[in-house]
Parts: sequence; structure tokens; C-alpha cells
Amino acid sequence: MELTLSTELLMFSLLFLLLFAVGKDLAQNRIPNLLSLGILLLGCSIQILSEGFTGILTSLTGLLTGLALLLPLYLLGGMGAGDVKLMAALGTLLGPFNTLIAVAFTLILGAGLALLYVALHLLFQFDLNKLKTYLKNLKLTLQLFIYSRRLVPEHNDSDSIGKLRFPYALAISAGVVTVLIQQSLLSFVHLRALLMSELGISLGGAL
Repeated sequence: MELTLSTELLMFSLLFLLLFAVGKDLAQNRIPNLLSLGILLLGCSIQILSEGFTGILTSLTGLLTGLALLLPLYLLGGMGAGDVKLMAALGTLLGPFNTLIAVAFTLILGAGLALLYVALHLLFQFDLNKLKTYLKNLKLTLQLFIYSRRLVPEHNDSDSIGKLRFPYALAISAGVVTVLIQQSLLSFVHLRALLMSELGISLGGAL
């Protein structure tokens, strides 16, 4: 992909929308369709500016790849429809092969982030009185088993943990940004040069 000032500005805008999508998912457990649509349009624009007509095919196949890879997880209840739409939209920027790599990174990073998310949930939901009650019930359960050979399972919080919804936009963005860094697409050389020249002019005028 050829980087120009125009494509770098579009890339910066796309990353801003992606960050906003992550924030929305963290705060509201949803990714608005308008954000995914905006990312899709920016991804297509970057590809078209970089590769011309070939960029259209790259964007289309990248979109279909992202959709095909994550749709089964949605059908199995592993993620929301918004997550699938977001990955498909990002596929327009990445193309089919890089989308495949990004999904692999997403699943790996998602597993680690999900474990961390559950651990933090348990940490902040920690209640000393609940713990004391649980230990007391466990003691009574053991005593009942010892003296009567009957075991009555006690209620625990595993159901509530299972109902937690992990904000998968965080894992998706991490996977995509990892690929973009690997492909050296986040150097923003032209944008940094423009800012440095503008800064030099401003400083020169001030002196």
C-alpha cells in the first residue's frame, strides 16, 4: 500500500473512529453501525487512493474475509453482530490476507484480555461478607457430607461470570493495530513532515 499525505490523513481518521468504537463498546456494550460504516468507507477510500481499481477488489475481498471468519463465532454466541461488522469494515483496509492475520491476533489477544476482564470483574465485585457466607456454607456442606453422605451443592457466582459480555472491539482493534504496525502503515511520515514544517514556519515567524 502506497502511503501519501491523503492516505495518512484518512488512516488517522479511521484510527480515531476505531478508538471511538472501542470506547462505545466499553461503555455501552455496543458498536454503532454508523461507526462501522465510517470505518468501511475510510478503508475503501485508502485502498482506492493507494491502488486504484485494484483497491476496490482488495477492499471487497477483505470485507468478505472478515465477515466469513467471525460470522461462525457470532452464530455460536461468542461475539455480537457489531463485532463482526467492525471486523468486516476493517477488512476493507487490510485486504484478505492481512485480515486473516488480524483475526488470528484478535483471537489470541482476545483470550488473554477476556481472562483479564473476568479477573478484574471478580476483583472489583469482591465482597468480604459474601466470602464469609460462602466459606460458612462450604463448611456446612462438608459436614453434611461427612455425617450423612449427602452433598448439597452451594450456589456460586459462575452464572454471573458466564453472563459477562467481553467488549470484543478492544481485541479487534489490538489485532488490527498489530498488523498495521507490522506492515509499517502507522509511521505517518508525510503527516509528521507536514507538522514539522508547519512548526518550523511558526517558530521562524515567532523569532
